[in-house]
Amino acid sequence: MFRKMTNVEIRELSRTTVESLEMWIRRLIDSQMRSEYGESYIYFQKSSGDYIVKKTVREKVRMRREMEPDRFPRDIDALDLDNAK
Repeated sequence: MFRKMTNVEIRELSRTTVESLEMWIRRLIDSQMRSEYGESYIYFQKSSGDYIVKKTVREKVRMRREMEPDRFPRDIDALDLDNAK
């Protein structure tokens, strides 16, 4: 398949595939976290008072959503995937 493609075509296909995968992962994480912790899972606190998401990550999500609400309609969209552990 790749033998007949140019480097530009391979890069474009790869980029599109990675973006699709990222969208799928975000949708899956959002669905699972909402069902477990509710719509505001980024700010969920356990009965012990501990948050399930670090303060630095919560703040970054809040700031990104405030600055670009159209780009980040959900908390998961403003979250860097390297923080989604």
